[in-house]
Amino acid sequence: MRIKIEPKAFFMYAVFLAFSKEHPHPEDEAIKAYLDAHELIPKVQGTDTFEDQAWDIMYFGGCYLGNHLEVIRDMQRQAVEHQLLTVDIERMLQETTVPATRRVADQTPADEGTHRHPGPGVPPRRLFRCQRGRVSEGDPRARRH
Repeated sequence: MRIKIEPKAFFMYAVFLAFSKEHPHPEDEAIKAYLDAHELIPKVQGTDTFEDQAWDIMYFGGCYLGNHLEVIRDMQRQAVEHQLLTVDIERMLQETTVPATRRVADQTPADEGTHRHPGPGVPPRRLFRCQRGRVSEGDPRARRH
């Protein structure tokens, strides 16, 4: 879905919600259901072609949508974030399962996979291990006051 906001006279604005017919986005159905649930009826509804694609267009007055526009924007933002995270996670999973990468990971000793961090003020030879919120003696946060 795409949102287009155009200014009108006297601090008013028009809101166009465009839903692709050929390549629907994941948030489209949820946004249409939200509009139906809140009985938000567009002033004008129709179809148009943009970038060689057919779109269902809904025209609303900005004042009519009011705070609902923020909810719709949040729904769209969350769907986009979800898509981006999904793509990144799938990419990372593919990278770690590539045979060359897998061979290196298989040769890495199990102990090197643990999270060890030198704490501030801790000499490099003294390391501590993070364990579910517990702090070891090598960690300066473990000092008693």
